[in-house]
Amino acid sequence: MKLNHVFKSVTSTLDSISQGEENFEYRDIYNYLLIVASTFGCNFSRALDLLNNSEPALQDSALHKQLKADVLYCLHDEDAALEMYVEVAGIKPNDAYLFLQMARILIGREKYETKRKFVNARKLLNHSLALAPEEYHAKKLLEELQHFESCGYVHEASQTAATDFPLFLYPKTLFIFLTTRCNIRCRICARDNHSGIDLDFPNIYKLEKAIRYAEIIDLTGWGECFIYSKIKDVLHYIYSIKSDRCMQITTNGTLLSAEFGGLLAGRIHRLTISLNAATAETYNRDMKYSNFSSTIDNIKAFIENVDELDRKNITLHFVAHTGNFREISEFVSLAKELGIPTISIGNFLSASIQDSEMTLLHVKNEYNEIITISEKIAVEAGINFSARKFGYETIKPVQDCKDPFDSCFILPDGEVGGPCCFSGTYSLGNVYESCFEDVWFSEKYERLRRTRHLEACRHCVPFTPFDDVECHFSGEIKKTDEFSNYKQLVKHSP
Repeated sequence: MKLNHVFKSVTSTLDSISQGEENFEYRDIYNYLLIVASTFGCNFSRALDLLNNSEPALQDSALHKQLKADVLYCLHDEDAALEMYVEVAGIKPNDAYLFLQMARILIGREKYETKRKFVNARKLLNHSLALAPEEYHAKKLLEELQHFESCGYVHEASQTAATDFPLFLYPKTLFIFLTTRCNIRCRICARDNHSGIDLDFPNIYKLEKAIRYAEIIDLTGWGECFIYSKIKDVLHYIYSIKSDRCMQITTNGTLLSAEFGGLLAGRIHRLTISLNAATAETYNRDMKYSNFSSTIDNIKAFIENVDELDRKNITLHFVAHTGNFREISEFVSLAKELGIPTISIGNFLSASIQDSEMTLLHVKNEYNEIITISEKIAVEAGINFSARKFGYETIKPVQDCKDPFDSCFILPDGEVGGPCCFSGTYSLGNVYESCFEDVWFSEKYERLRRTRHLEACRHCVPFTPFDDVECHFSGEIKKTDEFSNYKQLVKHSP
């Protein structure tokens, strides 16, 4: 039976070689064919010797590691196989087969007939099914688990053991909302109430494991994170756990300073400054209670106090609408002046039918012309420039979105409101009232991973063509009858 399990990995290896997915030399292909021949001859010891004596560069490839894990599994060295599968899952986190194999090993360990074993196995199988909903073997194993539990074969483990989940199943990007308060009032913001709430600082300690295992920690929320009084304490706590460039922040830039530059120096994975204007007149009109000149000075002071790699990771962002899009070309020049190497152009998402006149749907051709001109200016200035255009996009399957697997958004009160900023108001649980694992590994979250049943997921902005009306409205308004009527009106208008 185990020979059947390894067949899928071997076939995948040969397909990848033939398609040139890995940079193999002919000698490496020959070695692989020897391994495959040994494997199908059931000489797994010979196959393992060949794998262990392959070229060092080949041994670093995910395909090599996966095949080695399969061979170890066939040799009944399940501890070594599990360790290798875990390593490969860190490289290929979206491969359902890997999680199925890990679950098989856990279920096959007679010495671990405990709740911990079955909890972890079920999580792995659910994850495999979320990646590949029709995976037959994962479905059958889940049925077996249910049978074991119904027959009383599962013994209780310690209370903490049941939450000891594999680290690679934790989110890659952890969004910790520090506050929903903001110090300015933007024309593009749909919020009526800016008073907001703050994170109760001691709650951040409840996220220790999630912070430790995440690759990126994002402090952006529905507010301005630098207004949070304990942001320095938050940063110091994160730094006590992580030592790499893991910090990601989106800010309006008004509170940036030399001090914050020093505090974030050497830590910036991505810092996005949402400026949304290139002139003082437009900025002061659209970003109330702030001042263009002061904000620019604060940005400059911040940039002067971070290192060179930090500067390469800074982006200047522009949310385009009918009242400001003609400044995009000037925005490129502003980025060059500030020494910011990257520009991103987003589109205004209307939260009401009343504000729909601000959407770019009304200026498609002129907007496209401005973007084309701006792209040329950016190339000449050495600026990385990204913007969507009308008439160039097709529908992308929403199942391609990996945010439900990779990202977790935690509001200041602990509510997990969905996997991304486009998902609208939706509660998957509260990590401060229970614990992070109870929410992230919950059946509610697994259902979202499998089905993408949220209205916002079915019409997700990044996966919807730019010409589609759905791409220019926020998640909440899309739930209403008013929006449905508006779509019909637009559809039948000349």
